[in-house]
Amino acid sequence: KPGAPVTIIEYASLACPICRVFHAKVLPRLKKEYIDTGKVVLIYREFPIGKAAQAAAAAARCAPAKDYFRVTEKLLANQGKWWGQEAALDPLYKLVQDTGLSRAAFDSCLANQPINDGIVWSKQRGRKLGVQGTPTFFINGQRVRGVMSFEEMQKLIEPHLASAKPA
Repeated sequence: KPGAPVTIIEYASLACPICRVFHAKVLPRLKKEYIDTGKVVLIYREFPIGKAAQAAAAAARCAPAKDYFRVTEKLLANQGKWWGQEAALDPLYKLVQDTGLSRAAFDSCLANQPINDGIVWSKQRGRKLGVQGTPTFFINGQRVRGVMSFEEMQKLIEPHLASAKPA
């Protein structure tokens, strides 16, 4: 919800096992208790580490916009199927094909320079903000890197909510 009192910006790589755990175990509760209630807005930014993660980020962008986050979650949950020195394109395509994307469109999209440039831009922007690895979060501007439980995130969110409440 735009205008939420707390903004969390997440920089993540789809090949990051810690990001996978965050999305599987912490994000659902964060979404239920803070995002869905309008207290927090979460902004996801790509920070691919390695060629496979770059290809996976492009694959997510190739899916229809309405499916972007569902595909991102699917790619994170199934890292072992596509991740390696290079992305395994057949398994990567299998994870996005239920969006209606044809294989020809998928292959063409992965080679789309503006899409790849956009992902590189996101990573460069993160670097300028001090992102060195994933996941990195900015909670109302405060940079926090690495593994975080729901309770650790809650400790960082709650003071911002308390200060946002009228006296």
